[in-house]
Amino acid sequence: MEVKVIYNACYGGFGLSQSGVELYEKLAGIKFDRFVVDRRDPCLIKVVETLGKDANSRHSDLKIQLIPEDFKECYKIEEYDGKENIDLSSILLVEYKLKNINLCGMSGKECYKILAELKYILDHDYYQ
Repeated sequence: MEVKVIYNACYGGFGLSQSGVELYEKLAGIKFDRFVVDRRDPCLIKVVETLGKDANSRHSDLKIQLIPEDFKECYKIEEYDGKENIDLSSILLVEYKLKNINLCGMSGKECYKILAELKYILDHDYYQ
């Protein structure tokens, strides 16, 4: 399964047009704030899918990228002069999994299984 993520594909910066902001606020029931909006927000995705290019501000070109569900909590949006790309490196996935392991009460066999999975991810460049 994959997850949709919104990013800006041009130099300038992430933002919505006025009609995009209005539709987002109508769908979400909250004020749009481009600095705190979750890029996986279903309302934001609906705005971009519904309005297409009309969702873009003067300085944005919003796109939807599908990412593997494994990365939904551990991708990074990298930005240079407003142009963004989505980082799905194996290191991010391993870091996320390590932070969320509960070692209390795990058997040696369970620990080995987790370590083997993490090693596999790193050895096989999981996403690429």
